[in-house]
This record gives sequence, C-alpha cells and structure tokens, in this order.
Amino acid sequence: MGKLASIRYDAYNSHMPYPSSSFDQNTTKNTIWSVSDLNQQARNCLESAFSGVQVEGEISDLIQHRSGHWYFTLKDDEGQLRAAMFSFKNKSVRFTPENGQHVILTGKLSLYAPRGSYQFITERMAPAGAGQLQQAFEKLKRELEEQGLFDPEHKKPLPSFPRQVAIITSPQGAAIRDIQTTFERRFRGIQLIVIPVAVQGDGAAQAIANAIDTANRWSKDNQAKALPATPALISTTNVSPDAIIVGRGGGSIEDLWAFNEAVVAQAIFRSELPIISAVGHETDTTIADFV
Repeated sequence: MGKLASIRYDAYNSHMPYPSSSFDQNTTKNTIWSVSDLNQQARNCLESAFSGVQVEGEISDLIQHRSGHWYFTLKDDEGQLRAAMFSFKNKSVRFTPENGQHVILTGKLSLYAPRGSYQFITERMAPAGAGQLQQAFEKLKRELEEQGLFDPEHKKPLPSFPRQVAIITSPQGAAIRDIQTTFERRFRGIQLIVIPVAVQGDGAAQAIANAIDTANRWSKDNQAKALPATPALISTTNVSPDAIIVGRGGGSIEDLWAFNEAVVAQAIFRSELPIISAVGHETDTTIADFV
C-alpha cells in the first residue's frame, strides 16, 4: 500500500512551491487574524490546491450517520486522513463500504472550521481493485473489437413475433422479477424459458456461456410443443426459443465481471439466436453489451 503522500493529482500542478490562492503573504504577514478568518483562509487554500485529487487507503472508524452522511478515516501504514462523504454523493456508491476495505477516493481537501482540522471531502468512492479491473476491461474490449466480434454485420435481428424467449439469469435475483413483470405488462403472448445460472463468482462466466449454447441447441432441435399463450416461467428442455435475454441486476464492476469475460463474449458471438444484454443499470456497461 502506498503512502498517503502519493496522492494522484488531476487539477493541481504539483511542482509549485506552494498552492496558488487569494492568500497574499506579503500584504497579510502583519495581519492579526481571528481564528475563524484564518480557518476560512486555510480552507480556501486547501480546496484551491487539492481539488479533484485521488487518494487510496483503508477505511477505518466508519460512521454511517442517520442523516445519511458517511464519516470515516482513510489510513495506510504511516498516516491517516479524516474523510467525509455526504448523502447526496454516497447514494451513487454501488457497494457497501466496510472497515478494513481498501478504496480509492476522489474529491478535495478541506478544513472543518469548528475543530480546525482538515479532512477529505469525498465525491466518488471505488474499491481499490476497480482500477485494475477497468484496465482489464479496456484491454479485452480492444482485443475483441480487433477480432471483429463487435462488427454490426454480425448482429442478429430480433424476430418480429417471438413465441418463446430464453432468460439466462439467476432465478433468485431482481432481474428475473423485472423481466417477468415487463413481459406480463407488454408481451403477454410470449413464453419465458428460464435457464438458471450463477451470475457472479467462480464459474459464473462459463455457466452463462454454457446456457447460451444450450438455448441455441434447443432451438436447433426444434423440440417446441404447443404451449398456452400466457406469460409463464418454464423450466424444461422441450422448448424452442426464438431469442435470448442475458441479464442480472446492478452492482459493482466486480459483481458484473462475469459478463466481461471472453468466454461469454464468444458464446454471444457464435449464437445463432439474437441476444439482448440486460446487465446492470442503464449506466453500467459490460463487454456483453458490445457483441
């Protein structure tokens, strides 16, 4: 773990001998400051000099206040830093922070005047491993794009009147309930065929790929029976889907990682059935979305 001194700068020219601000040392060195005025001046200097920076460390002394604000200490082996993340910012955090967790914070240094102590005002929080995962995501995305897996001409058109749709997801997750509700409301004549899989953890990516292959095999074998035209969840091999939905609810980049694996991308690419990727929230993007 690096030292707190190894803050990464986004908006501060680190070679400057001291931060630029409205503080004029020549004209104010003989000024007698009130405590509150000096604190305010120090706050202005800190926020001007250390805005948009990132710092990595371990969470400790986490307090989740009833107001919704989070207060905690960020530490490493040789230092610590008080930090806060206000409720209107922490609502966007897609994981539950815990003491002992390593995170990367983005925000600014400020000063809390009542105590005269400086603190880090957090605007974004991410698990420390997310940076490496994002790099792996971008690397695989480039490789698959070069291989032609994202080319538009390979995408299969959706059928105008699908009779059966295979749903590849966790049977216990929120995604299956949302999908079923949508079909009941808008597409009552379509049968839903659930192929249950784990959507995160060891083996999840291979399970998803296998399920895609299974749905294609069912369709190719053309084993469908005449089924009643009601939206129902069916778990049987005696079906013939016309399309596939692969999905899960939202989560962190770690939670969604199974859908960023090459084995899933390749299964989507070789599928003869059109596939809709319904992974995460609207703001989430996975490799499965591009194929």
